[in-house]
Amino acid sequence: MHKTQNSGKEKYSPLKIVLVFLTILVFDQMTKYLFATRTITIIPKIADLTPTTNTGSAFGVLQWMPNTFYIILSAMILAVGLALLKKGKIPPMITILFMAGVAGNMIDRTIYGYVRDFITISIWPSFNIADSVMVISVVLFIIKTARSKEQNI
Repeated sequence: MHKTQNSGKEKYSPLKIVLVFLTILVFDQMTKYLFATRTITIIPKIADLTPTTNTGSAFGVLQWMPNTFYIILSAMILAVGLALLKKGKIPPMITILFMAGVAGNMIDRTIYGYVRDFITISIWPSFNIADSVMVISVVLFIIKTARSKEQNI
């Protein structure tokens, strides 16, 4: 991506930010659709692509919470994400990755009343592309924060 330096901070054009967001969102929804009714074994008894649902939050916890709670929470997270983008406190691509993941799962909750997962690894709860990009964004944020602290030492 094209980036310019602005007081040492990464600056991306709004168009590129929107394109990244929409690309992730479309890819998430397409993969959920493709694996909604089929199972593909990747490594027998270890990894496969098979449809599952999650009415809770991460790892299926808090399944007793109403779906409306998660939709409102997701909307609030997206609003905070927009504010963070405007303030420029967090690199925009890290923020966009997280926001795209939240939006992908929010679409599922709004339409279906649950999140559609399909990536299954035997030692881990099922997940999807939206979950993956949220985890990637958190890891990138931790790395960025650690590097910033190292530079201040």
